[in-house]
Amino acid sequence: MIWLFKSFAELSVVDLYAILKAREAVFSQEQRCTDPDLDDQDQTAWHLFCLPENQVMAYTRLFEKDGYVSMGRLLVDRASRGRGLGHDLMRRALDIIDSNFLHKKLVISAQAYLAPFYQGYGFTTISDPYEEAGITHIRMEK
Repeated sequence: MIWLFKSFAELSVVDLYAILKAREAVFSQEQRCTDPDLDDQDQTAWHLFCLPENQVMAYTRLFEKDGYVSMGRLLVDRASRGRGLGHDLMRRALDIIDSNFLHKKLVISAQAYLAPFYQGYGFTTISDPYEEAGITHIRMEK
C-alpha cells in the first residue's frame, strides 16, 4: 500500500481528482454534509492519502493554524473500511505532525460518534457538542 504526503502544489491532477471524488462520496453522498466541501483551505494544507490505482482509500489534510496543527476531512472509503486503514491513517498523520510541524498541539473538529476512536490516540474533548455541516461534532485536542 502506497501512502503519499503532498502539499497542494505537489498534487497532480489525478491526485486532486481522486481526493475530491473520495471526499464527495463520503461527506456529500454518504453523510449528506450540508456545508460545501471546497472551503479554500486545501491550498494551504498538506494532504496525506493512500491512492492505489487512482482511487483514494484513506485521506486527511493537515495544516498549521494559530499556534496549533489542525487535521480534517479524515476519511476511509466505504469499500476499504474494516481493514484498519483509519488506524493506519491516524498513526501516519501523528508521526508526520511530530516530524514536520513546529506546533505539536493538534486540534480537531471530530464527529461526536468517533470520540472513542480519537480518545484511543490521546485526544480529549474540549467543547460541548455542536452542529457542523448537519452533523454533531465536538472539538478535541492532543
